[in-house]
Amino acid sequence: AVFESEVSFVFAQIGGRFDISGAQFAFLDMTETCVRGEFRLGSRTEAKPTWPSESRLVLRNTAVSTVQTAGLDAFPKDLDLAGFTYSRLEGLGITGDEPQNINWKSTFVTLLQRDRNYSPQLYQNLAGVLHTMGHPDKANTILYEGKEHERREMKARGHRAKWCGLSLLKWTIGYGYGYRYFFSLVWLAVFIALGAWVVSTTTPGNTWGTIKTLGFSFDMLIPLVKLDESHFRVFSQEMTGWQYYYFFLHKLVGYVLASFVLAGLSGITKK
Repeated sequence: AVFESEVSFVFAQIGGRFDISGAQFAFLDMTETCVRGEFRLGSRTEAKPTWPSESRLVLRNTAVSTVQTAGLDAFPKDLDLAGFTYSRLEGLGITGDEPQNINWKSTFVTLLQRDRNYSPQLYQNLAGVLHTMGHPDKANTILYEGKEHERREMKARGHRAKWCGLSLLKWTIGYGYGYRYFFSLVWLAVFIALGAWVVSTTTPGNTWGTIKTLGFSFDMLIPLVKLDESHFRVFSQEMTGWQYYYFFLHKLVGYVLASFVLAGLSGITKK
């Protein structure tokens, strides 16, 4: 079927499947539509719907049970996804029985970024579905990409303070998602090594060995940790020159890293 003008299913209640495979639309409006079954946009055995260059699909506050699609081009470039929710996905390399050449990450991220306005709900809904389907790593990746989208939005809107805060979170703990927490360990190792070199250039530290200089740097960096009380006496009583002032910065970095890690563990960075 070919629809050259608007097709409206606004406020429709559909008890079973809503299948638009193979059809061509200029404008499909499904605002507030509820589909109790599958919303199908093609599959391995059915053609995808086609969308001319100016086509638009509105899924504002649309709720469906399952989304079945065979690829990114099953959707038009002009999408309104605000409030769109679903409980399961089929296709796009998620269930494991689709073609292996589908890049699920770039497909979903591109789809969500087609929406006219940034909405964290879209990323959270997709991540929740992926987690429920047994893909926690994929869920973390989508949540990370959602934070990246938010960071770009803050920069575009001129919210510099928010952009700076998100940038610091990105490069220190990766917003607190998955393996990206290990970013903080890299920074920890860098500053411990740097601090050890700095203390080795001081009068009290130039006779210390590697272990003691690393221990001193660690003590100065990590809040509330004391490996050796003498390190703090040396810092406050025997250290002079630029190295003394460097360790003020060193300690500040430690507090910032620790606060970001605690914020990530508590879930604050994910809100």
